[in-house]
Amino acid sequence: MNLRRSVLKIASKLNVIPFIKAIQLLRANASLLKICSYYIRARNAIINNYLSEPTLTALQFDTTVLDRYILKSAQSLTSGLLDRQSPELDPMRICILATRTYESGGHTECILRLMSFLADFELFFIECDSLYDDHTQGPDKLRKMANRAEIHLIHHQKDLGQTVAELYKTILETRARNLITFIHPHDAVSTAVLGLLKANTAVHVIYNVHADHLLNLGLSFGDAVLVGRQASQEALAQHLKRPPIIVSVSPSYDRTFIFDDNDIEEEKQRLGLDSDNYVTLTGCPAYKIFRDTNLPYWRLIKRLLIAEPKLKHLFISSLTVDQRRSLNSLFDDAPELLERVVFLEPGPRFPLYINASDLFIDSFPLGSALTHIDVIREKRPTVIKINDDPFLSFQDYLYDKYKFNCHTVDEMFDSIIYLLHNPEVRAKIGWEVFQFSKERYSFTRLKNEVLSYLELN
Repeated sequence: MNLRRSVLKIASKLNVIPFIKAIQLLRANASLLKICSYYIRARNAIINNYLSEPTLTALQFDTTVLDRYILKSAQSLTSGLLDRQSPELDPMRICILATRTYESGGHTECILRLMSFLADFELFFIECDSLYDDHTQGPDKLRKMANRAEIHLIHHQKDLGQTVAELYKTILETRARNLITFIHPHDAVSTAVLGLLKANTAVHVIYNVHADHLLNLGLSFGDAVLVGRQASQEALAQHLKRPPIIVSVSPSYDRTFIFDDNDIEEEKQRLGLDSDNYVTLTGCPAYKIFRDTNLPYWRLIKRLLIAEPKLKHLFISSLTVDQRRSLNSLFDDAPELLERVVFLEPGPRFPLYINASDLFIDSFPLGSALTHIDVIREKRPTVIKINDDPFLSFQDYLYDKYKFNCHTVDEMFDSIIYLLHNPEVRAKIGWEVFQFSKERYSFTRLKNEVLSYLELN
């Protein structure tokens, strides 16, 4: 079996727990849904760790073979459980499918903003691997969705066939002509349902790429693909020639959080920031920084803290014990510098953290797209590192010839020091990137493009 050979080949190169699990499942003749879920997790782990394998670059978005395996598995698992006849579908009904919703992060916010301009449609929202029995138990954003859409929460069962069948039936019971997905890259259950829908019904699948630097299960079942970055569009045009490509559903640039000076001053005091401090900010999942064990990001922060005694750095993330140990080791020779780093957990106060800062330092070696968007929306300048791999940095969100797109860490250092010491330039650049992004990515523009697409299909 090709899948088995591929799993074993890559597993021999990297000791990744999901591969071990995939091999165990293969030996146990388990469902291909489970195998492919672990397989895609493992391949994504390889991409994140820069393991050199030509097929990973050449097939960056091509999960067609895996998708076919999953569909065959789903057809076997659901034999006798599904009514293969498709109901009459209503083009004025839209179903939105997500793996899970979260209080922090940008993907749930994307769904809320999408719902805001689909108000003329009858909306249904399905969370297909829910942790909650009722939407009132979930995050605040899920409760807000209940004001705009009919909510359905699906729980994974031990019997995968039953789970797939329940999700399939729930989607069809909405009678929605269009299904917009926000599923996780390794969500094999949702992928199975997308395959069954394409095989048996006229449901139109609009696939939102959850993480365009990773492989995404189910992408080959999309009639249309929502993706914004040029690098992603080029890869899709090369490998997925059938689906049209339309712009990404990113958090809106039309809206900013309104805080008065007292709000911001109180937040600075709460964070231990003095009036004469310079303040930089980074927010991201920690793996985006710690994937390079030499810690070039943290070496840059250390240089900045040495060079500018008034600097304090806000770092918004959750660190593992090992990551914290590595960080402490780097600062062993100057532990007092680390005392000027304010460690914060992600959460609803994030917009206030942005407004308490002077500028944003993007994570590297892997950039942070949605945090980058949030910072630009609050009119803060950003300093980013452009990577050789176009999937790992997000300069697309900045205008051509933006001065603070840096190719080296030294360039980043010089740019940050310059911006910190020039508040007029910071204000000018913050306004310019906001205006550019609003014109290019605003929901007003996106609304017209998506609604036009829906009318044609």
